[in-house]
Amino acid sequence: MLWERIYNTPDVVAVIHQHRLELALSWTDGLKLPAGTRVLEVGCGAGLATVALAERGFVVDATDPSGLMLEHTRERVGRSGVSDRIRVGHADAHVLLFPDNSFDLVMALGVYPWLHSPKQATSEIVRVLDAGGYLIATIGNRLRMPWMLDPLYSPALTTVRGVAKAALGWLGRPWRSNDELPTNPVRAPEFRALLASAGLDVIRTATFGFGPFTLLGREVLPGRLNVTLNQWLQHLADRRIPIVRAMGAQHIALARKGAH
Repeated sequence: MLWERIYNTPDVVAVIHQHRLELALSWTDGLKLPAGTRVLEVGCGAGLATVALAERGFVVDATDPSGLMLEHTRERVGRSGVSDRIRVGHADAHVLLFPDNSFDLVMALGVYPWLHSPKQATSEIVRVLDAGGYLIATIGNRLRMPWMLDPLYSPALTTVRGVAKAALGWLGRPWRSNDELPTNPVRAPEFRALLASAGLDVIRTATFGFGPFTLLGREVLPGRLNVTLNQWLQHLADRRIPIVRAMGAQHIALARKGAH
């Protein structure tokens, strides 16, 4: 299974996903929420965060729009020993079928890139959060370093690529490269503004993930060097070194819903 490999292999993409989960859980631990806290996981994927949250004593509603992902989550939950604290069900982030003020924490890791309306989904998340509740979410970074260095992906060359595609189409040779950016990538200020516009107070943000580095869409570094470079750049980003701190693959934010 893809997500099993991602969370258990040593390549750079897997390492970045592993770091994302570790970071989100670390921030969760820092909130010192009591056992019994109600948590909504939007986009539970293979259920790793689901089980980790339940192991912390939380009561978790794990949701995903994908039936396959829900099946994998149910399998993992069934083996976990904490299934009594977990409910798994289908949900669309844009229309969450939960009452207002139902949860003290919502976690949405790797969800925003798939949303057709991040604004609507954020409003729904805020609606189901109780006053003083927290959101931990990630979103793709438009300024991620590998994109900026690869002309096939660089936002600065969007117009040039558009002209090239049009020319190739006119010549009967359509552009066939898989060069489209994931949906909804934003800069850090835009992510903070999105959350703030929905009524959330942004407490902290960070960027993470550096790699794989490519040229015209092809990886240019061997696997282990990719991982080493990612770790070094991540260290610099964590130290808030200018430029590097803004160029990770993803942003992560911790935000809080204001009191009534």
